[in-house]
Amino acid sequence: MDHGIVIETPPLRISESMEVNWRIRAKEPGEHTVKIKASGDTFQKRIIASEKQFKKVSPRKVVSNFWDMLLNPGEKPFSKNSLVKEIAINYPSNKIGFFGWKTHWLIVFFILSIVAGFTFKGVFNVEI
Repeated sequence: MDHGIVIETPPLRISESMEVNWRIRAKEPGEHTVKIKASGDTFQKRIIASEKQFKKVSPRKVVSNFWDMLLNPGEKPFSKNSLVKEIAINYPSNKIGFFGWKTHWLIVFFILSIVAGFTFKGVFNVEI
């Protein structure tokens, strides 16, 4: 385990879903690595702890399959025959300020896309 990460709970094993959960916390901002050892192999996951509002993070590291890799491109995937199928980090949600209103970034993107569409409809000769 990285020295910048603290394990706050013992492992919680959920047999039905073949899952093990821990609660961890970053002691200091930066890029950290969590290492999990299983059956003699070591599996790693990068964790970002940042005070900056926007930072590229990869919440999941998955086994090499097309859809999971498409949705989680941040890290090299595990091999198909890997004992560990996924390592997921539940980052707190990030809100963006938009005219004094705190909301999800996707809502801001949607609103700005609509405004840009109406703004440039004359330039591209589009009729609604």
